[in-house]
Amino acid sequence: MYTYPGLSYTGELTGFVQPLFDCVDKSGNVWISDYGSSGTLYEYAHGGTTPINELTDLSYPYACAVNRQNGDLAVAVNIETSSTNLGEIAMYHNGSGRPTVYTDPNFTLNSGLAYDNSGNLFVDGFAAGDVFHYAELSAGSSAFTDITLSTTPSSPGTVAWDGQHIDIGDDSSTIYQTQGSTVVNTISLNLSKDTLRGFFVPSDKRLIAPDAYANTVGVFRYPHGASAKKSITSGLNTPWGVVVSK
Repeated sequence: MYTYPGLSYTGELTGFVQPLFDCVDKSGNVWISDYGSSGTLYEYAHGGTTPINELTDLSYPYACAVNRQNGDLAVAVNIETSSTNLGEIAMYHNGSGRPTVYTDPNFTLNSGLAYDNSGNLFVDGFAAGDVFHYAELSAGSSAFTDITLSTTPSSPGTVAWDGQHIDIGDDSSTIYQTQGSTVVNTISLNLSKDTLRGFFVPSDKRLIAPDAYANTVGVFRYPHGASAKKSITSGLNTPWGVVVSK
């Protein structure tokens, strides 16, 4: 954990098997997905070091997103067996109870997801043949609507909402700003290892992004990208996700 925007180290959370992505609600509570054998999501209060909630028995929980309209928590879970590859969305009302599961049969694997300000959920991942796939679950709907982008990212990565656009990372060094099916801008980040993973947009002027295999996290101008203006360059081991809790 670090202060923002100062990036001063303040401590760390331990005990995970394979923590990957995280998400934050409007109260500043942070959810962390543990993709490893535990299949658990942990919720921490702002600055807290002990979980205040746990969701268990998930199949490989990957990314998550919180609907700021009603507090619902959406989790990308992937069913991966010798005979099945299926991406699902487990949605927890107010982040608790048993989830409602939504599926788009075209997804073989889900990668990223994000809510917009209207409570619409946008999800990317892979379809059959390991090709990029993108879809929307509109607020109040139980069925996905597939979206064909005007320019397709090379690989499905993290999805984020910047207040106006849905941003899609390509797991390399590029972020695609989209509105509906149109890519309105591409943001290129100067990353030494080109291993962009879970980025976060804390304001309309800043973007925080890890370069996972370089063990760094940078703060970039948004939507300009290019080189980081400030970075965490020590003490990290394969940083995968990042959020700001206020």
